[in-house]
Amino acid sequence: MRNTMIPVVLAVIVTSFSGKLLADGQVVEGVYQTNQTRYTQEGKKKGKIKITDKEIAGTPVLATTPRGLVKVIFKGKEMWLRASALKLSVPVLPGCPKSAPGRSADRTVPTSSGMGASCE
Repeated sequence: MRNTMIPVVLAVIVTSFSGKLLADGQVVEGVYQTNQTRYTQEGKKKGKIKITDKEIAGTPVLATTPRGLVKVIFKGKEMWLRASALKLSVPVLPGCPKSAPGRSADRTVPTSSGMGASCE
């Protein structure tokens, strides 16, 4: 029992953290089609809703799931929509550090330190 609980707890923590991390700073800029499907957080279909670009533009993304869903508030109701059906802004990423942690600023090492593809 104990060994099976560890992966479940880790999965819940990772899912919660990654959802918040991915949602930071993202907004919905529009929709690819006006007829959208609503979902539960688990990915089960709840029904259809009509959404136009004008109605949803600027709506912040509150959370995301590994299943490709995003949580938004639309017309006063929280709902989960398919991320691939929405035009989403690019997530805001942190800037590149001036130097790698633990290294002096004047030392250059020709390797990738995992700080992001845009960092030199």
